[in-house]
Amino acid sequence: MTERTTAATARVPAPGRPAPADTRQVVGALRVDLDGKRARYECYRNGCPHPMEGPVYATDRDPNDETGNRLVGIEGLTSFISGVKDQHLNTHHRSTR
Repeated sequence: MTERTTAATARVPAPGRPAPADTRQVVGALRVDLDGKRARYECYRNGCPHPMEGPVYATDRDPNDETGNRLVGIEGLTSFISGVKDQHLNTHHRSTR
């Protein structure tokens, strides 16, 4: 399985290396499984009312399809990945960053 995780803040130290004194706390993580074609966003902010978005799979049914036959596909997964952090912050933290 190939999985990538991107931290929501800059300058996250490499495993086994000491963190610089000015490193900010990680407040969220986007996990993308490239083999399984799925993604999820986890929020680590204190008191978050909705700490996980997703997971979204490319094989999920498209909720906008009236026939119920169309899948989200790679396009839907890519759209989720592109906008999940901003959408989560706007919805649950009333913040754009």
